[in-house]
Amino acid sequence: MELWERSGTLDLLGDLLRESARGGRVAVVAGEAGIGKSVLVTEFVRRCGLAAWVLWGGCDRLITPRALGPLHDIGRQTRGVLAERLNTAVAQEELFTAFLDEISGPLQRPRPVVVVEDVHWADEATLDWLIWSGRRIGRMPVLFVVTYRDDEVGAEHPLRGALATLPGAITRRVSLSPLSRECVADQAYRAGRDPELVYRLSGGNPLLVTELLKAEGRAVPATVQDLVLDRLRLLPRPARELAHLVSVIPTRADDAIVAGAPDLVDMCVDAGVLVPSGDGVSYRHELLRSAVEDALSPARRVALHRRVLGVLAGVPGVDPGRLVHHATQAGDASAVLRYGQVAGAGAARQGAHREATAHYRSAAGYADRLPASSRPSCSRPTRSRRTWPGWPRRDCRPGGRRWLYGRICGNPNRSVRTCAGSLGWPGGRGTRGRPGRRPRGRSQSSRPSCRVGNWPWPTATGPSCTCLRAIGRRRSPGESKREPWPFGLGMWRPPSTLRST
Repeated sequence: MELWERSGTLDLLGDLLRESARGGRVAVVAGEAGIGKSVLVTEFVRRCGLAAWVLWGGCDRLITPRALGPLHDIGRQTRGVLAERLNTAVAQEELFTAFLDEISGPLQRPRPVVVVEDVHWADEATLDWLIWSGRRIGRMPVLFVVTYRDDEVGAEHPLRGALATLPGAITRRVSLSPLSRECVADQAYRAGRDPELVYRLSGGNPLLVTELLKAEGRAVPATVQDLVLDRLRLLPRPARELAHLVSVIPTRADDAIVAGAPDLVDMCVDAGVLVPSGDGVSYRHELLRSAVEDALSPARRVALHRRVLGVLAGVPGVDPGRLVHHATQAGDASAVLRYGQVAGAGAARQGAHREATAHYRSAAGYADRLPASSRPSCSRPTRSRRTWPGWPRRDCRPGGRRWLYGRICGNPNRSVRTCAGSLGWPGGRGTRGRPGRRPRGRSQSSRPSCRVGNWPWPTATGPSCTCLRAIGRRRSPGESKREPWPFGLGMWRPPSTLRST
């Protein structure tokens, strides 16, 4: 996509790069889908040339986001200590420290420019990494460029809290606006199109303007889907089938997916349907990919996801979150169960507990296929009801809240009391089994805490609060809305409020 009316923003990014010589800077680029964020960053990197050492990372639009996806992308580029630690089970802080060690090299090296795209799809561990790094780069010569779609970030989106914690002294917000009517009219006149019609259909969105101007014939299709499908129809059938295959893969189709079909890839690239991306290909924009995917029949979409799953399952080191995504879309129960547990364990280990819960929930629907020894038990239902009001026996079944607690704690047969104790919750076995009793030697104020809305949740570890919010709890019949939590964590809140956090 050609870059229009963005010279001022490019100059601003150039100024931030020069200022980063005296201390780190963060540029947060926001705009709606198709506004040109990726094109802007690509042009900025091109202008930097050899003066910058660019590290690219991106967040994918998966059913469950990849845990620390951008950091894994960067680790594959640095090929140093960071890559080694990402492949081992180390603590989250060790990974973050390894990243800082990678970018704090000798001064003679080109200035590091870290690009993190589409953080509106980021997992919570990635947001933790951005917050952690933003507070420590103030004295380092590095520039962070973060992009996100502001039209997909609501008032309660976790990204808002992450951006709010970035130091204001080094952070610069950049909002991209639509093209002016004059710019759209100028481009429409050059292409021989009706400028008013082009502006009305595109609203000044650079991507839509580009697609409308590239459409063959005088008639202007009504939607972007019509435009991209019209261009697909011009391709030979084998090339069109490849484009359909790529459309079911969020962000990018790796080399393993398109291997053995270089001629077909060239046809799609020459036709402007696909563009090179890393070692594979992708659609020029996520909107175009979604348009093609939505046009596929359900049976065709399932078959393509099954084909991608078969290929990726044989690729060493593939992210299990991607396998869960395609297995879910393909309706492959055994694959969802197998890779869901692997992805859940990996996400929990890296601190992405909300994503770990989502992976386990995906697998929970098929938990009845697990071996009997791996299924949860509820050997003391009476005691569980008496000690934990509001946790009915159905929560002990595969997919229930007790089952999810056990999975996250690493043992599907552990009781809720034991899991609470291992996570540091009051009322677990770590506090002698008495709800609300505080551990000896530690006051309520001395324990770390986090918040859900305006409610403090004292906890000894990060996973406890996140797991509690993600899994939630039902209120038993007749239980007051002001009934204290059995964990001694303050007053009870409606489940709908918990799940929205």
